[in-house]
Amino acid sequence: MYCRLVSTYESASTRRFRHGRVDNIRANSCEALAWIKSMQPDSALSNKEKYELFRKAVQYQTDLMIDNILGNGMDCHLLALKKIAVENGYGTPNLFTDKSFEMSNHFSLSTSQIPTTMDGSFMCYGPVVHDGYGCAYNPKPNYILFAISSFNSCSMTSSSLFAESLEKCLVEIYDLCSEFLNQ
Repeated sequence: MYCRLVSTYESASTRRFRHGRVDNIRANSCEALAWIKSMQPDSALSNKEKYELFRKAVQYQTDLMIDNILGNGMDCHLLALKKIAVENGYGTPNLFTDKSFEMSNHFSLSTSQIPTTMDGSFMCYGPVVHDGYGCAYNPKPNYILFAISSFNSCSMTSSSLFAESLEKCLVEIYDLCSEFLNQ
């Protein structure tokens, strides 16, 4: 929609650990970018090549999710390092005041699967930054329910345009995968 990847927060449950809650699956990977570039109208790649890039991006995302739920994500560890430094009188380490750290934690997209089994119900949440989106999704047997949100006060965002773009992309993914899944 904006022709660029954004810092993305997708929650990963770490509840298997004592006092565990969530860590962050950072979905904006090099693999995702390579696939997204391949899907642009000016791409010279074949559909087979696009499909292979899609599979690589999905596999990377899956591996990253597993790493996070097994306690190997980076965000909880970084938070712990910051807290330990401050609590022991060292102040906030420079890493946490660096512009790149700030940029990587400006989550323009906050997304997570929120499954519900009650018919007619859904859950949602808002964006975590003023110029961002919240996008909860709930896979059902024959469809996916999305709850998209953004701040009306931000002229740079539009939930309805995001929804249209998401639908268009999902149709493209469906068409691409349908070509190769039954082979």
